Amino acid sequence: MISIFFWKPFYPPKKNLAISYVGQSAIDNSEILPSVLVCEFMDYIDRNYPCEDDQPLSHLITRKHRLHAFSPAYFGEDKKLFSYSRQNYLAALAIHGREAEKHPFLKEPLPETIESTEIISIKDLTKFYGNPVRYFLENRLCLKLPAVLWEEEGDSEPFAVDPLSAYQIKQDLVENHLNPVENPSVFQLKKAEGVLPVGSAGNYHFNSLTRQANIYAARVGVYLKGRHPEKRNIDLRVGDYRLTGVLDNLYTDYRISYRMAKLKMNDYLNAWICHLILNAAPPEGHPQTGLVLGEDHCWRLGPINNAQEILKVLIKYYFLGQSKPLKFFARTSWEYAQVLWLKDKSCTEAMAAANRSWLGTDYRWSEAESQEIGHKICFENDVPIDAEFEQTAEDILKELVIHLEKLE
Repeated sequence: MISIFFWKPFYPPKKNLAISYVGQSAIDNSEILPSVLVCEFMDYIDRNYPCEDDQPLSHLITRKHRLHAFSPAYFGEDKKLFSYSRQNYLAALAIHGREAEKHPFLKEPLPETIESTEIISIKDLTKFYGNPVRYFLENRLCLKLPAVLWEEEGDSEPFAVDPLSAYQIKQDLVENHLNPVENPSVFQLKKAEGVLPVGSAGNYHFNSLTRQANIYAARVGVYLKGRHPEKRNIDLRVGDYRLTGVLDNLYTDYRISYRMAKLKMNDYLNAWICHLILNAAPPEGHPQTGLVLGEDHCWRLGPINNAQEILKVLIKYYFLGQSKPLKFFARTSWEYAQVLWLKDKSCTEAMAAANRSWLGTDYRWSEAESQEIGHKICFENDVPIDAEFEQTAEDILKELVIHLEKLE
């Protein structure tokens, strides 16, 4: 490809002309002349606009492009040829047997924050463990990350219920079944929100979700026993810090966490943190046993004697995650913990499972956790599944996993 550029002073500012033509053969790279019009135009420029060094002006304004976009010429000292493509840059380096220099996101941890951090809210602690890397970027570096990178709002009418809306409908139906006063008309509400298809299709999908929700609500209702949950204000001293906030879903026999979906690490950790707080300073008349109920599994958490020590570890990593991106990930770390301590497999198998979750596979690459926007920012030049990742997962998750008792 040959490009001819005409800039000022030939034309007024912001008015430029570019002419391009195929000037070389893609087979043997032999020269191909431009059309007669282009040749005559270049001859006219050379005759009427001579250069001081007697070099034809057409040569100065003509750029001869390379056959491939990854040619090293686009990344050299020639300012006439340039490219912004990182992929082509890496390919150009590979031609010379070199690799791009990789820089870590942080060379060393950031200093401690100036603000007083003696008091930690339960809400902040659970939010941090939901996604430590995102928490670091948004709260310490003040970045604003999109909620879901790939999620787009459709303009057309729905003909089915998307998975997120289906979960929200089922969760509302369960709440309505267990606490009828709170939300008396889920169907009318969801219809007004526009998440249900119009007409008979909407009725069909809603009735199907209702049947599923009723079955799940019946399972949960066995443990609720028709009682209403209580709340309790918490102000707990843990070492040099104070944990403050509100614990909800307290029943006579259990603290119950339920969600009509497949349980994720966030569900377990939220329930675990609240369970540790209840056991670290057991309030009078409230349970020291917890239940975690999902669509796929139901678990029991029994009384714990060393809850204070476990909370100290969680708080230590909470502050460590304020100074650098913590190598702790919702799906990858949980996959590692399940394989190692729940399924009682080897450390090698657990690390292999963690790498599959982080990097994805050939047929499920889009689900790789490394593609989450915060993880791409912090670990694009690094695979964080290493010894530090193992130690972090063990310190945070091992006690949780070994205390899970499966309910029949």
